[in-house]
Amino acid sequence: MSPTVSKITFNLACLLALMVISKAPAQTAEQTPDCDKLAPMSRGATWSPDGNQIVFDSNRDGLQEIYIMNVDGSNVRRLTHTQTVKYLPSISPDGKRIVFMSYSDKEEAIYVMNIDGSGLQNVTNDKSRNGDPAWSHDSRQIVFHSDRDEDKSEIYVMDRDGSHVKRLTHNKNTDYVPRWSPDGSLISFNTTRDGNREIYVMNPDGSNQRNVTRDPLSNMVHNWAPDSKHIIFYAFALRSSDLAEYGISKDKRMELVRKTAEIYVIDLDGKNRVQLTNNFFWDQGPVFSPDASKILFESCRTGNRETFVMNADGSNVTRLTFSNGSE
Repeated sequence: MSPTVSKITFNLACLLALMVISKAPAQTAEQTPDCDKLAPMSRGATWSPDGNQIVFDSNRDGLQEIYIMNVDGSNVRRLTHTQTVKYLPSISPDGKRIVFMSYSDKEEAIYVMNIDGSGLQNVTNDKSRNGDPAWSHDSRQIVFHSDRDEDKSEIYVMDRDGSHVKRLTHNKNTDYVPRWSPDGSLISFNTTRDGNREIYVMNPDGSNQRNVTRDPLSNMVHNWAPDSKHIIFYAFALRSSDLAEYGISKDKRMELVRKTAEIYVIDLDGKNRVQLTNNFFWDQGPVFSPDASKILFESCRTGNRETFVMNADGSNVTRLTFSNGSE
């Protein structure tokens, strides 16, 4: 298909999507909330290595804090009590520690603590912006993004205590959201080097960087399947720039784009892309369970930004968190 035909096809798809949105039932279009503006909210959920617990962040008690709960949503316990916003926690493969981001006016740092919330340690401890930490398969290292050497984000790796920091990417665009494959053989990351947001993989030393996704849309925050052969992620079906020609305001364009966020899974070679969700809500942050039978994700489908779980094929969606206290 020629570039011209592809562009026409894409714009027709955009127009059709807008028509569908404008004619959709009120509960799926006009009343669909903007996830970024919701409070309270629960998000950033990931599994424990044994699959028995889920760690997540929530602002149900005020600031965004780190919590842990059983896999059925019961026995929610708060782990952090500080004066900063904390999010995107993950449990180390050995089940002993949690790494997460912390944000305030003074810092954008990465912290590590014990699984019970004790032993809190700032492992970046500098004035740069550091984020999106992820564990290595052996729990000894953390991969993350930082702007410490540039005025933009690049991918780095460090020991879990913050020592031996090594830069892995050197690119004029933004590289972020790194994830270590479960078998330790690859590091995946998001990048804007192709003009939009794509998913790449590289060797743990930063060599052999290559695409997983190749399309004109934005492929967002992702995670690995336990077999290290598939990647799960969320992507938008529209682009703001392609909606500009319809005379829609920038804020409205972004609102429409966010409503097209759906969850996909793809083979490591970029083939067999499968869509798992299909609605007008912002579904994002998907994470496979350790046995690959379930997927955690967050969504605004109930009017709050909450954590849900579904089968690996997208069926049997169940809500796990109730940030406003309702059941």
